Amino acid sequence: MLEVIVRPNAGAAASYVHDLMVEHLVAHPRTVLGLPTGSSPLEVYAQLVESFRQGRISFADVTSFNLDEY
Repeated sequence: MLEVIVRPNAGAAASYVHDLMVEHLVAHPRTVLGLPTGSSPLEVYAQLVESFRQGRISFADVTSFNLDEY
């Protein structure tokens, strides 16, 4: 079943997605991510970069493929 999660604004939504991704990457460091391009995910990516710089997550064993929406 699909779960729709509503947050009060884009920043709160980005933080929610970031937290889910960090939790997943910590539990499953050898994961495959499908990442969208464009401006929508930029805040999530900025938060992920900060988590990486703080040493909370690593992308060393992550594989990604990027979806081009343009």
